[in-house]
Amino acid sequence: TQKFVRGRPLSIEECNAIYEENWLAGTIVDTMAEDLTQAGWRFVCKANPDLERAIQNAYLNLSLKANVYEAVRVSLIEGDGYIGIGLRETRQPILSEPPIKITGIDYLHPFRRSLVTKQERETNPLEKGYGGWKMYHIVTGNAGSEPVPVHASRILHFRFFDSAATDWGNSLYRRLYEVIQVADNALWSVGQIVYQMVFKVLKVDFETFQQIAAEKNITPVQLMERWAHDLNSLTMFVIDKGEKEIPADELQFPALGGSLAAIPAARDFILMVLSAATRIPQSRLVGNEQGKLSGAEWDAQSYYARIRALQESKLQPQIEKLTDYLLIAMGLDPAEIEYSIEFEPLYVESAATQAATAKTQAEIDAIYIDRQVRTPDEVRQERFGQSELLGELSGPGTPEWPEEETLS
Repeated sequence: TQKFVRGRPLSIEECNAIYEENWLAGTIVDTMAEDLTQAGWRFVCKANPDLERAIQNAYLNLSLKANVYEAVRVSLIEGDGYIGIGLRETRQPILSEPPIKITGIDYLHPFRRSLVTKQERETNPLEKGYGGWKMYHIVTGNAGSEPVPVHASRILHFRFFDSAATDWGNSLYRRLYEVIQVADNALWSVGQIVYQMVFKVLKVDFETFQQIAAEKNITPVQLMERWAHDLNSLTMFVIDKGEKEIPADELQFPALGGSLAAIPAARDFILMVLSAATRIPQSRLVGNEQGKLSGAEWDAQSYYARIRALQESKLQPQIEKLTDYLLIAMGLDPAEIEYSIEFEPLYVESAATQAATAKTQAEIDAIYIDRQVRTPDEVRQERFGQSELLGELSGPGTPEWPEEETLS
């Protein structure tokens, strides 16, 4: 029976080489990192619009979205991505301790896993942060300098794939390594088929070859060198010895390529496997439109729903951590501020889909009104947020109607 063979771990250098040298591997990471951060997010505090604007401006001043994108991209490649928080305190910061009396945030600096030599978790089950990160040992100076312990409260840590064997995260490429290899081999194979379509074989017997060289008053070696210079790498020489049992016209160069008709099927299979492994629709990954519009939109909705889940589980805790520091720097207690981090919509339906949905909803509302299930005012309030018609007619300056007198 077939047994599962555990693949070898990929080093950080190998992961970065895959990202830099394989266009498909780079596209996968860039697509996920862009979709996780490109739309952005908002600080929402309905009770205090001025605070909303202040926090949003702080996000912009710190280039939060760009820094989170870089940390996410590095995390997908290397397994872990980090952002150092430049906290301003009333005292000289002690990196190995939590911050005290934060007065501001000066900068955000994303950095790579190669600068982190060790990560420590809280192992005391009686501590509040049990199981979470406690300390990072970071090389802050030149190469060869001793690592500096930095408290976890001063770092934003991004990770998408955990490893059961170590405290380090797993690269996305660890899961996709075989699929990327297959796709790369398929691309190389198609290239070889196309290569052979223009490959030429020059056949000549040795006697004729000598005769041509003599006519040009050069040696056979010089003639071969001249032909090699005049032609290109898509040409191969087959020179026969001139023996009768193997005439030159019977020398054959076997074609190694397959049928061209198989290329589209092989391409579709590779893209299907790659899309299934990454859970990114083909239309988003390589710009390949799938079938009908409705099918492509359904794939996009499912994909963006997954991205939204990753945003809420992986990005939101780190953004809230930074936001709490901003609130403290403003002299506010985060525990007393009711706020939320809302991510902007990732998927917008096409105009045709929106029109079709609105038409269907209008037909349903008309049926409800016709059968007296709902009133027009109820439908108006639900669909457009407008108050009842009579309520709109009454307002400041509207004369009051006298009460109806009861006839005795």
